[in-house]
Amino acid sequence: MKMVIFSLFLLTTAPLFANEKSENLDEMKAKLTERLDKRISQLQETKSCVASASTKEEMKKCREKNKMNRQGLHKRQGEKKKEN
Repeated sequence: MKMVIFSLFLLTTAPLFANEKSENLDEMKAKLTERLDKRISQLQETKSCVASASTKEEMKKCREKNKMNRQGLHKRQGEKKKEN
């Protein structure tokens, strides 16, 4: 009898946990997509900067700006992880 009750309990609660995992997956996908979009945007800015550069100094500024953008992105991601 205990085994039957336990089995019924497992069968009724399993879909609840599956739904929770699905929501977590959707949330993870949304966050990752957002981060990728930001990174793509930064890369496009850098590409545009490099394409318009006419001197080595301008190229150096493009690289420095890209480096600062990446560091800022990593720092913001680290702060978000600490909040969670």
